[in-house]
Amino acid sequence: MSNSDFSKIFSEISRILELRGTNNFKVSAYRNAGREIEHMAEDLEDIYKEKGVNGLVNLTGIGESIAEKIEELIKTGKCKYYENLKKKIPKVELEMLNVPGIGAKTARKLYKELNLRSLSDLEEKAKAGKVRELEGFRARTEENILQSLKSLRERKKITRYLLTFAEPIAQDVLKYLKKCKDVKKCDVVGSLRRMKETVGDIDLIVGSSNPEKVIEHFVKYPNKKKVILKGDTKGAILHKEIVQIDLEVLPMKNYGSLLQHFTGSKEHNVHLRTWAKKEGYSISEYGVIKGKARTHKLFSDEQDFYKYFGMQNIPPELREDRGEIEAALEDKLPKFVDFKDIKGDLHMHSESSDARSSLEELIAEARKLGYEYIAISEHAEGLGITQGLSGRGLLKQHEKIQSLNKKSKSFRVLSSVEANIMADGKLDISDDVLSKLDIVTVSVHSSFRQSEAKMTKRLITAIRNPNVDVIGHPSGRLLLQRDPYEVDWLKIFKEASKNKVALEINAHPERLDLRDDLIKSALKFGVKFAVNTDAHSVDGLHLMKYGVATARRGWAEASDVINTFSLEDLFKWLENVRNA
Repeated sequence: MSNSDFSKIFSEISRILELRGTNNFKVSAYRNAGREIEHMAEDLEDIYKEKGVNGLVNLTGIGESIAEKIEELIKTGKCKYYENLKKKIPKVELEMLNVPGIGAKTARKLYKELNLRSLSDLEEKAKAGKVRELEGFRARTEENILQSLKSLRERKKITRYLLTFAEPIAQDVLKYLKKCKDVKKCDVVGSLRRMKETVGDIDLIVGSSNPEKVIEHFVKYPNKKKVILKGDTKGAILHKEIVQIDLEVLPMKNYGSLLQHFTGSKEHNVHLRTWAKKEGYSISEYGVIKGKARTHKLFSDEQDFYKYFGMQNIPPELREDRGEIEAALEDKLPKFVDFKDIKGDLHMHSESSDARSSLEELIAEARKLGYEYIAISEHAEGLGITQGLSGRGLLKQHEKIQSLNKKSKSFRVLSSVEANIMADGKLDISDDVLSKLDIVTVSVHSSFRQSEAKMTKRLITAIRNPNVDVIGHPSGRLLLQRDPYEVDWLKIFKEASKNKVALEINAHPERLDLRDDLIKSALKFGVKFAVNTDAHSVDGLHLMKYGVATARRGWAEASDVINTFSLEDLFKWLENVRNA
């Protein structure tokens, strides 16, 4: 079984337990296990084979009970606990949890009172006005359910995958390809190389003088489900995780052109070819033909390709036809933020609220990453999260952090909170408490269905609070699960700039929020950003690269990102925010 298989099973167990009204602690344990397993770099089966159940228990988010279930799944392919649970919950109740806006309580009520058998049955009864007749439901609720069902249906038509799903698979195939002596060079291309928020197929290229041998090796990849294509220079397989992997093989002398062409995007390449044609060039994946003499120029290196046209090298993340070609021609591409610029992570949670790792474990891992500081931003109890901190609890944690800081001069922990922005824009923690913390992040966690006008006013109210420093996951989207809420972003950018409040670029692959095009727009208003992981374990801290990639796709420079600042400069910036 793959990590994805384990993750799906434990995530579904948590959903079934939630539907059955099981205590939050148990629900959270299985949900967290599913999330942790999904993002693990190493295969669970390999860990078990090497270290047994004890090796599993030592992993973040895996307790003894869950470790035993993993062992059972590895040995038998089944889990009796999971199979028994599935028998106790109607299938349609589980399916309803996939509908944005429908939680466990709503799913149970709809199932019981409308005697539902399927999502189609729910849609039919909503269209007939049966939902609004139920106690506690309104016409607006019914309309939202119908819209969510439509969105869910549309998403199912297009198969897309998160970066954390596709990237490990791609890297595993590359590792396998490199075992073939005829492979001189190989790379990921397409939307995955551009670090687009979701990807479809995984595209790979190889430079080789013996393409037949490479293709022969490729189609023998052990984790394939089936071979789709086996050609002279092209191959395609279906991975056992049901994602297609395409491979193209060309001589090394063409490698730079091939890499550029298959990285895309289509829009970038069309614009580039249109420009080149006006300048007397003809571009293809095989190189460049110039003028009437038909001089053929080959490129083994991608940077040489762009240099040939008098351009700066355009990073893959930028190739979306958003002005990058003109900027490269004029030597005006920004000095994009890089992972090495990041000096700290300003949004993470510890076991004091809903996370799995201790404060000390987070500090140790952050130091390994070379950070100079972190902020511990627990959920507040008003959110309804198990063990969320009260105002008194936050101040107590603040005192503990101050004590820890006295023991180290080379590393700093900032006291923080992720306060909830309530429906009217007010916060669920008092200003008196917030004013005593080092940095304050505030986020929307409920009432996502407000109108654009109400949501915009709600966010602006939070931005204008003098104690607020960062707006967390600003659009509220969950990729492949929940659409962003409706907001007038121009108004938000103006207010954020005026009040010197940063917008978060949440690095979690299910969020990547703020999205890249909105980052680019916000930069025009002078808005600052905080690229944070929102980590709920030490493993979560390693998601930073996805946030940095999103910042780069939005054309952000290091100077635009507050957690590239030195500790001294960060505190100066925070002081300016409070005095704005």
